[in-house]
Order: sequence, then C-alpha cells, then structure tokens
Amino acid sequence: MRRTILLLILLGAGACNRAQENGGDLSLPASEVPVADSTVRLLVQRGVILLANRDSVPLYYAAYDAAVAAVIEWSPCVVPSDCHEKIPPYATRVVAPARSGSDTVLVFWWRLVPGHDGHYVPDRPGHVALTMPY
Repeated sequence: MRRTILLLILLGAGACNRAQENGGDLSLPASEVPVADSTVRLLVQRGVILLANRDSVPLYYAAYDAAVAAVIEWSPCVVPSDCHEKIPPYATRVVAPARSGSDTVLVFWWRLVPGHDGHYVPDRPGHVALTMPY
C-alpha cells in the first residue's frame, strides 16, 4: 500500500511539472468550477486544475484520476507535518494528478482543526468530480 501511495505522489509531482511546462500559460482563460465554500476557488484551464485558498488558514487537498481513486484506500491527511498537499493562506496551487486513462479527476479539500483529544480533525471538507479537457 505504501508503495502505491509513493508511486502516486511521484507520478503526481511529475505531472505537475509537465503541466507547468507544457500548459503553463496561466494568462489564458480558465473555467471556474462552482463550489459551495466561498473560501475555495477552483479553475480548470487546458487540462490543468488551479486550486485557490481564499482563507487565513491552510487548505489541504488531494486529487486523483478516477481510475486511480477506484483502487486506493484514501482518507484525509490529519497530521499537518505529514500533509504534503497543502496550500498556504491566500495562495494558489496547480493540481495535476497522474493520468491513467480516465478523463475524470476527483478533487478533495479540507482544513484541519484541533479535536477534543488534541489530534487534528478535518473541517469544512469539499469535493468535486471534474471532466478534464485533455
């Protein structure tokens, strides 16, 4: 299981770099995806997903190709120091999951708040399924 997650992380990092190099003209028009949380902005542009955090606390996220999401056991990261997919306050990130044959990408986001026992718990979670214009 850990190998699968590590592979997904490495593939996702490579896909993100390729997206920035090959489709990196972020001045092109983007389509905004409506989401219920006004502190999150989601844009799709030439096969690249832009996720913006409009809040004063970090936003954590995960994005998976639908084919990958169907075969992994996923849950939100709840240990801030272990969460690699993090958007600082008032920042934007390029989200580019590794592709594996599906045009659908699942994007999840959440914030972390201290729980009653001192551990963090997800707060204000959201998700969307996107059909990507590859």
